[in-house]
Amino acid sequence: MEGKELMRKGKVKEVYDLGNGMLEFLFTDNISVFDKIIPTSIRHKG
Repeated sequence: MEGKELMRKGKVKEVYDLGNGMLEFLFTDNISVFDKIIPTSIRHKG
């Protein structure tokens, strides 16, 4: 994401530093169960 520093990236979400002590969480439609990505999607999850 342009202009934002990626702090952490996981299987389900990413965390960006916006500066001034602010963070932005980006949630995906991925589902992780027991540390595995599930290939089936759940509509409107993200």
